[in-house]
Amino acid sequence: GLTHTLEEKDKYTQGHSDRVAKYSVAIGKRLGYDATRLKLLNYGAQLHDIGKIGISDDIINKPDKLSDEEFKTIKNHTDLGYNILAANPYFDRVKDFVLYHHETLDGKGYHHKKGDEIPEEAMVISCADIYDALTSDRSYRKALARKQALQILATNIGTHFTQEIYDAFVRYLEDDAPTEA
Repeated sequence: GLTHTLEEKDKYTQGHSDRVAKYSVAIGKRLGYDATRLKLLNYGAQLHDIGKIGISDDIINKPDKLSDEEFKTIKNHTDLGYNILAANPYFDRVKDFVLYHHETLDGKGYHHKKGDEIPEEAMVISCADIYDALTSDRSYRKALARKQALQILATNIGTHFTQEIYDAFVRYLEDDAPTEA
């Protein structure tokens, strides 16, 4: 219900949360996550952008490049999402996935966490999120083909996620999603 509300606000991301969750769970399975961890990963992936509910429609749906101030505002969606989830103890085990899905291993992400400070699940969601953004039409560009998206995604190895996460995702695409974009 929460993600449906967000997707009503932002038509360009309709289905985005579902796809990110599907990709994230597929990666988690290949990383050997147990059923409980996969369930939590699914929830975190479904809710990763829930904080965008608190961002102005003018920014969310802007067809041009965001200004520095607008980008600063959009970056706040991870904090807003965390706060939404923190209000309910049911989400205690996934709220950090939402808060840290834009972190980088070198500490240059939104919250300057690095390495082991970033939950692996947040990196899994980041990988899935970036891929889905690349392979989806956006207000400012057309979707990229899988091959081109994977080339760009590979440039994020060691920054947004590990080689192991990337390899797990590529295995999923090769084995189980051969005809998907």
